[in-house]
Parts: sequence; structure tokens; C-alpha cells
Amino acid sequence: MNHVTRLCIELKILGPFMLRIDGRVVHPGQPKQRALLALLALSPGVPVALPEIIDALWDHAPSAGARNQIQVYVSRLRQQISAIPIDTHPAGYVLDLPAECVDLIRFEHAVIRAGHLIRDGDLGAADQVLCEALRQWTGRPLSGVPGVYFERLADQLQERRLSALEQHVHVRLGLVERSGGDFVELTHNLRPAVTANPLHEGLRHGLMLALYHDGRPAEALAVYREGRQRIVDELGIEPGPRLRSLELRILRGDR
Repeated sequence: MNHVTRLCIELKILGPFMLRIDGRVVHPGQPKQRALLALLALSPGVPVALPEIIDALWDHAPSAGARNQIQVYVSRLRQQISAIPIDTHPAGYVLDLPAECVDLIRFEHAVIRAGHLIRDGDLGAADQVLCEALRQWTGRPLSGVPGVYFERLADQLQERRLSALEQHVHVRLGLVERSGGDFVELTHNLRPAVTANPLHEGLRHGLMLALYHDGRPAEALAVYREGRQRIVDELGIEPGPRLRSLELRILRGDR
């Protein structure tokens, strides 16, 4: 571990999957080797059991020699990327790296820290920490890693990003309200996020609130109507109670 910590190692999950060592991109080899390294990088320092590795790499349809093949992949990774220890464990294998080397772990720790700050009422610090968390993202997570398992995982990670983004929106709303500032910048930044995620009710709720507090109730209601139409057309259901309640609040002029 002492050798590892002298090197600047970064594993990127939250965008195109990438390994950098001292600023140099290192390619982990063939697709299944890349997938194995990505799987271990999801939880550095935590053993990943062989059955989980097999399911992830072979999409629940392993070949007869899957266990032997994993040993080959591990051996090749150890040779090609000797700076990163992959240790054998009774349960399987473990990537022996500090957690802060992986952008996903930095993101998750920052979101947890922001939650504590919000509960303490320190919205300014929470804003900074959530900015730090969202900066970890550079695109669709795990891009370049093959397999159905990683596609599903990428979808789940995207939801975690949207949840953090929604939290950040409400922190920004609180800060603008406290300062008595205007909501123009917030609405400007929110519109693209709502356009890119039209079915995400939390982001739409934030945009409606920002527009309403900025004295633009007609625009806020237009955002609701557009969202309702998309939700009904694509999901066959009505918007959830938060959006419906906010629509009524705007119609009544309640603050």
C-alpha cells in the first residue's frame, strides 16, 4: 500500500471508464479485463465474491471455464497494471486502493457530507460540497465497459446523480430565498436539466418553484403542463402529489 499511495492513481466510474496513473491513461486490456477492473473499482478495499464477478462478466450465462478465466484476467491485470494491487481473498478478489482514488466513492462521500450540512442548516457549505460531488461526473457512467450488468448499473448511478442534482437545486433555492436575490441564474441552469430529464419530477418541481418565486407563475404553470403531458403520454399516469400540490399552490397564489 505504501507504493500505491506514492502514485497518483485515479479510477473514473462516473463517465467513460478510465484508469490514470500519475496523469497517464493506462489501458486495462481486453473487454472482460476492463469489466473486471471496473467491478472491483466500484468498492475498493471490499472483497468481491467470485459468483458476483461471474454474473457481472458473463451476464448470468457463464462459460464452463469462467472461474479459470477470471484467474487469467486477474493475472494479466496484475502484470499490466502492477501499480494497483489486486489481492486474492477467500471470497474472491479485492482492489487494494484508498477509496478516494475512485470518483464514485468521492461523489458518494460528498453527498453524505452535504446531507449532514443541510440538516445542520449550513446551506452555504452544503452548496459547495454538492458542487464538488457533481463535478465528479463527466458523462454516462461506466461508458466503454461491456455487458448488461454494467448497463443496468449505469442507469442506477444516473438516478443517484439526478437525486444529488435535485438536492442541490433545493439548497440553491434556500440560499436565494435567504439572500433575497433573484432566481434568474437558477432557472437558467435548471431548464437544460429538466429538458434532458423530462420525466424527473424533482427537477421539474425545483424549476417550477424557482419560476414562481421569481414572480413568473404563468411560466411555472406552463412547466407543469408540459411535464404532465409527457408523464401521461409516456408513463400513462398522472404526476405525483408534490407536483400536483405545487400546481394548486401556484394557482391559489399561496407563498
